[in-house]
Amino acid sequence: MINKSRTKTSVIHTLVWLAITVFAYLPFSKGGTSLQSDYPRKPIEIVVPFKAGGGSDVLVRMFQKTINKNNLLPAPLVIVNRPGASATDGSRFVKDSKADGYTILNLHDAIIISKHFGNVTYGPESFDSVAGTVLTGLVVVVNDKSSYNSLSDLVADAQKRPSQVIVGCAMGTPTHVVGLLIEKSADVKFNLIQSGGGSARLESLMGDHVDVSVFSVSEFMNFKSQGLKALAYMGAKRHPELPELPTAKESGVDAEFDVMQYWWFPKGTDKGRTKIIIDAFREALKDEELLAFIKKTKTTPDFITGLELQKRIQKIESKIKNIEAGDSHELPPFHLIVMVTLGLFFSYILWDNYKKKKSSLDLKDKESINYTPAVVTISILALYVFLMGTGFIDFRILTFGFMLILGLFLSSKKAISKTVLVECCLLISLGTYFVFTNIVHVDLP
Repeated sequence: MINKSRTKTSVIHTLVWLAITVFAYLPFSKGGTSLQSDYPRKPIEIVVPFKAGGGSDVLVRMFQKTINKNNLLPAPLVIVNRPGASATDGSRFVKDSKADGYTILNLHDAIIISKHFGNVTYGPESFDSVAGTVLTGLVVVVNDKSSYNSLSDLVADAQKRPSQVIVGCAMGTPTHVVGLLIEKSADVKFNLIQSGGGSARLESLMGDHVDVSVFSVSEFMNFKSQGLKALAYMGAKRHPELPELPTAKESGVDAEFDVMQYWWFPKGTDKGRTKIIIDAFREALKDEELLAFIKKTKTTPDFITGLELQKRIQKIESKIKNIEAGDSHELPPFHLIVMVTLGLFFSYILWDNYKKKKSSLDLKDKESINYTPAVVTISILALYVFLMGTGFIDFRILTFGFMLILGLFLSSKKAISKTVLVECCLLISLGTYFVFTNIVHVDLP
């Protein structure tokens, strides 16, 4: 019986440490760079963080077709759609992928917006930029029955009715940024609401659920016949397909924003491999079929890389830093709320203890309540939440330390195996990190 018990215990410990090893290895197993000279020797995955069939997806598939058709790379390009969480599921996947040149992300300026709006803690600095290839113009649009005939009309009404003009957009995307830029430049306040992708925004506009929305030039021209009216173009100069439509600046609103399609490698990708991909995209943009498609979608080929690309990214970052996402759309300061709640609870414990001692006529005859475990536990938890909020300590290290200290304190009077405690703390901290980052897709420090 003793041998069976020991064998069972050994098996359990072995399984626990196997799980700990797996959870510890997974987040780092995608790192590192392989430097074979025959790159690429296998298919390269292009991650599109949107559903198949959308504007970005169709454009990427045209690049894929062009590069594969013309044999611009020794190995084919394959597309992987990873939609979700306003494109952050796909971007996080690439960020954490192995930096070997076989995983590349296609994502426009949302990669900058998501960081500065607090949706994720990373941005362009967490990737190696490859190239920008295509520019997409944006248009401010209303129902053709609307009383607004120009952007000036819209601004004038918003000045008279603060927060009452409803602007439908996809939160955390360029359509959202356009609304915020117009707000800032014209010193007005809109009621910016989430209305989803292009088709959903069209439905909201046609159903009079929103007063105004933002579309790409291609979307507007495709939807125009359903009863839409453009108020202004958000580019630096008028769009060739819409020569009669004034820019926002021409309408008295000093706001400008267009969308660039960028290509990104995981941070640390070999520069030689990056150059190979850059050359392939440069050659692809000489293909007549691809150029015809770009023209058909009312977008503009604009190949930039290197220093020029970095300047573009910095310009967009600077522009977005100067606008606020809006209080109604920001997540509450969770760690501060928890801290205040714990502080109130801690204050109540002290007040209640003082009250009981003061009102007791004979403390020796009264059964005293030991608040020490609760006070220490709350204090440790408060420190854990505070440190989590700062983001300076890795979630796994912080959680392991928190559970170990708490476990040692609460079990100090009991016979508990320190080995079991360490195993439990490791398993829980690594396991919860894996669940949060790979299943629930929460961005952790």
